[in-house]
Amino acid sequence: MTTTAHSAVQVLPTYLADQRVTQARVLRSEWTKLRSLPSTSWSLLTAVVLIVGGFLPSAWTDPIYKYLALPAGTAVTNVRHDPMSLGPWAGFGLFCLYTAIVLGLAAWQLHRRDA
Repeated sequence: MTTTAHSAVQVLPTYLADQRVTQARVLRSEWTKLRSLPSTSWSLLTAVVLIVGGFLPSAWTDPIYKYLALPAGTAVTNVRHDPMSLGPWAGFGLFCLYTAIVLGLAAWQLHRRDA
């Protein structure tokens, strides 16, 4: 038993010595991430939505804002009702719907990728 632990200790430094972080390995890793079409497209789409959404007039964004996840979840904890937000139960229901959608997508991805 001591010999296996001793041999594992001897193998460990050689394994770690091969895994040095170099600039070439980091660039290769980042390039692999960028090559993936779905991750690149989602990253670009998210950036465009966030950037363009900041420049839209408030007449367009105010009706949509109360249906996003943050204001819907905050509507549950508000003491005074804000006319720009949903009611407590509607906010809670919408927040639960967002949670169910995210969990459903995660389960679908797990089932699809992991046999």
